[in-house]
Amino acid sequence: MAALVAANNRSAIARRREFHELLRLIRFFTRRGGPWQVGATGFEARLRLRIGGRTGSIVYKLHTLGWGERRMRYLASVTIWPSSRRTRTEETRASRAFRESCSRTLRRHGYRGKWQRSPWGRFGDFWKRLKDLRALHHEAAMLERWSDAPPW
Repeated sequence: MAALVAANNRSAIARRREFHELLRLIRFFTRRGGPWQVGATGFEARLRLRIGGRTGSIVYKLHTLGWGERRMRYLASVTIWPSSRRTRTEETRASRAFRESCSRTLRRHGYRGKWQRSPWGRFGDFWKRLKDLRALHHEAAMLERWSDAPPW
């Protein structure tokens, strides 16, 4: 059973203030018109991960890209950062099984990616292209459900 709780997030008051500031910026540039357009935006949820004795962080993110393009592109990403307190020689089968299980689950939901090495240990980096704005809304709802009850 996995447990997710907010990790390294700003307070709800700060997030609400930042969101309202973003809306003010949108209104400002909408009135300006001319060459101004949305270039890239993203919304993310950073959560603590606890699953099968493993801990770490997970980041669900929605991306919109499109600067200089004829059409906006929508993507979703899931990044998994298991805590790494072990040395490379202590890497266990359970760790590999955990990574394989996460990869398989994300693949089933249309995400593609891999586990990569970094100075801070291995992390999972998975991406999914979304067809349109409707798919972005659908993915946002799914990731919201995952923040309450992860699929693995």
